[in-house]
Amino acid sequence: MDATDKLSQTTLAQTLNATCAAFAEGFFSAHLKLSKRDIDLIPDLVFNLAVNAGWLPVPADEDEVSDLEGYVWLGEHTVEEAYRDAFLSLIQGTLDEMDPHDFDADEEAQEWEQEQEQFSDVPEERGQGAAIPAFEDPAQLLMRRKRDLGVSWGKLAMIAKNHFRTQQEADIKAGIVISRGGTFTVDTIYRMLNGRAGRMESTKALAAAVGCDWHALVWPKKAD
Repeated sequence: MDATDKLSQTTLAQTLNATCAAFAEGFFSAHLKLSKRDIDLIPDLVFNLAVNAGWLPVPADEDEVSDLEGYVWLGEHTVEEAYRDAFLSLIQGTLDEMDPHDFDADEEAQEWEQEQEQFSDVPEERGQGAAIPAFEDPAQLLMRRKRDLGVSWGKLAMIAKNHFRTQQEADIKAGIVISRGGTFTVDTIYRMLNGRAGRMESTKALAAAVGCDWHALVWPKKAD
């Protein structure tokens, strides 16, 4: 590892969004939850890092501003409100994908899973020749594969995240432009379980993690 190596070419938006997702992943890994307060803190943390890393210029010191009207706090700095809005617009897409929840302690989620299992024809202990339903929606398929693998949702998310990163690295090497940064968290699985369509990259990563065709995890379009 050479400290003088130049960073790979990427856009400011890609870097900020990747950092945004990394902070969210860190919060979840530390607490097994991602609270609304955590999400609200992320823009400030990302901005502080961006300034310290030299991705963005250091804002004027508060003492250097003669009139603070129209200025707001962003991280440890005071900036014009329009500047803060412009910064937030760069990462808003990633922030919007974050749903605050405590997955492991979410009784409602656990009750939902138990209800789904009641409709499954797949035995809890699967052996060779165990029956597989003729049709499974993506949620039922994910739950069955999770049981087969014997892992938690959090562990499954970690496996899928590795596939997600591997694909991103392959795309970058192939010269494929990634529109914005992102990562894979357990929240991504939670959204898919509840019938919310995910990005194709996320769907393919999860399919690779559970060993199925990614098309099987795509929810059918609802009739108008």
